[in-house]
Amino acid sequence: MILAESDESALKAAEGALEGIQAVPYVVGKFASSGTKVGGKRYKDAVATINDAYCPSLAPNNGSKLPENVRCVYEVIVSGLRLEDVRRAMKTGIDKATRVHGVLKITATNYGGTLGKGKIFLRSLFNPESQDEKC
Repeated sequence: MILAESDESALKAAEGALEGIQAVPYVVGKFASSGTKVGGKRYKDAVATINDAYCPSLAPNNGSKLPENVRCVYEVIVSGLRLEDVRRAMKTGIDKATRVHGVLKITATNYGGTLGKGKIFLRSLFNPESQDEKC
């Protein structure tokens, strides 16, 4: 997830991330605003809904996980055949996104394994010895 101080910087970072991801074979990438989550609170049959904890327009409400200065969030979704390809694509995408002025934080969400078998700690992409769960 790309957390940024403006719509423009978040969009530019997400586009840059996708450009980097698409350069890696055997992976696909896409992005969505404000992130998504599996299921919903009100609509039990919903496959995915807005991740309200990461939605800037809902930030004043309880449960927000956003710093006060975040104005826009894009979730970049990476899928691939092999975990090593997804790791390489994520690293490339993060590298491109963090070059954009106005990007405040890169973080990830975890859905308890409901969206895939692999679990990638973001810090481990840049420091293979790191397995810090607060990535």
